[in-house]
Amino acid sequence: LVECKRDMGKHLNQSYPQYITMSQFTLKRQILCDTKTDGGGWIVIQVRGLQV
Repeated sequence: LVECKRDMGKHLNQSYPQYITMSQFTLKRQILCDTKTDGGGWIVIQVRGLQV
């Protein structure tokens, strides 16, 4: 999350292309680095519709 905040710079709380690696797979989605809610440090991932 440090990289998230650093890379966002002055564009905090905007989404940008980022790959998230979780153990055995990589999630290729736009993410939102939330650096304000409850002190920051959150990555928000939202999926809409059916994922086939």
